[in-house]
Amino acid sequence: MRANNPERLQASESLAARALTLQIPSEDGEYYATLKIEDALGRTDESTAVFRVAASKPEIIDLQSEHPRWFDSAVLYGAAPYEFEPQSFRGIENRLDEIAALGATAIWLSPVTAAAPDDFGYAVADQFAIRPNFGGEAGLRSLVTKAHSLGLRVLVDFVPNHLSESHRYYLDAERAGTQSPTTIGSIAMRAARLHSTSTGRI
Repeated sequence: MRANNPERLQASESLAARALTLQIPSEDGEYYATLKIEDALGRTDESTAVFRVAASKPEIIDLQSEHPRWFDSAVLYGAAPYEFEPQSFRGIENRLDEIAALGATAIWLSPVTAAAPDDFGYAVADQFAIRPNFGGEAGLRSLVTKAHSLGLRVLVDFVPNHLSESHRYYLDAERAGTQSPTTIGSIAMRAARLHSTSTGRI
């Protein structure tokens, strides 16, 4: 449970039913709850949920059409690791005190997932790997931890729709051509076939 929630969240102690039950807070506002689990092999995972309490009633926040209330008054500081010294998460972390002193309430990181060393980050090679030259996952976690300790939120420019020529989807498309389920040509051909079926033309 986050320390900056309007009120401390109280959860049931028993997880025998494989469900976590939270008591409805009496104070209105937005609440964040993070659940972290560990399996028998020591592997961990975590997820964060957000909900709102209004007039003492809990409400679901539709993240597709709404945004968190804190964003209305946020002051964002754009932070690209390339622009810091050293050019890494550590370089940004070393300047967080100064960024917070400027009045920023959040930092907005440029793309940090795997890409070619000389690319700004939009030619993504792997959306699930953090760039090692920036400090890898450990460096990112350290940066986030320090930012949170200063009251700074962290936003990441995640790029799901740009791929580099070294991405496995691109390599598969290059190898298999229109037979690859990931190639644009294959998608276009399937769309064309559907169109010709419905109109008699291609």
